[in-house]
Amino acid sequence: MDTEGSDGTNLGGHSMRTPVSQPASPSRWKISALTPGLRGVLLGWGWLALSPAALAQQSAEIQSLVQRGAEYELRLNLATYWDRRYRIESSTDLVHWETRLVTAPAQGPSLSITLKGSMLGAEYFRSTPFDWEELRTEWAAARNRWRAEVRTSYEFQFRWKNCNCHPDMTDLVRVEVRDGVIAGVTRVSTGEAVPRDRWTYHTIEGLFDWLLDRLARHPVVMRIQFDPVLGHPTEAYYDMSAMLADEEIGFEVTGVKPL
Repeated sequence: MDTEGSDGTNLGGHSMRTPVSQPASPSRWKISALTPGLRGVLLGWGWLALSPAALAQQSAEIQSLVQRGAEYELRLNLATYWDRRYRIESSTDLVHWETRLVTAPAQGPSLSITLKGSMLGAEYFRSTPFDWEELRTEWAAARNRWRAEVRTSYEFQFRWKNCNCHPDMTDLVRVEVRDGVIAGVTRVSTGEAVPRDRWTYHTIEGLFDWLLDRLARHPVVMRIQFDPVLGHPTEAYYDMSAMLADEEIGFEVTGVKPL
């Protein structure tokens, strides 16, 4: 359901339009302003805000908010500088921040972005300028967390996604690694073993190498999320060029555990 917020509400400035209260009808949401210091809006039961860490000259306008059950889809129009990328982060406590996406280079004074999440609880957003060295530093820190303990035998669930791939490639599989080498791959849905000549998978170390290779190409879009404790990549998306078709690809990793 759409939320009334496309009236120019400013998430990044110090002024907002007159706050309004939540209506009696449960099918609609209204937006109430936070204090200027928090630069935010109240969306039903959940908070979404750009933190004061955002650039003073940056602002964002709500284009739409759609609720589907307990989930939301929020579209923002972010003020940008030409050819700059931006990192969009989220937090539930304004202390610990998680990267949600890294934008493509802005090709004008603004950029439209879409964020999805849960309406339950508090959630804040902020945007900051992004550069490749920062992402490489994040990659290196994550790999160091992964290597902090000797992990040579483990298993995890994996799937390729966001790609023009053979359907077999996008199936969810369980990858078993023994002594640093893939020992077996099975389809989660059927328990069927994937023949070795159809393996298109990597160990966790191999995924780190795959990511570093893609980073070196400076793609138009590169998004990576790492496990905050173990360090392994949990999700990634790569798009080399907006001018090329079907070269996009991503993956997700879940259920990592030692053997």
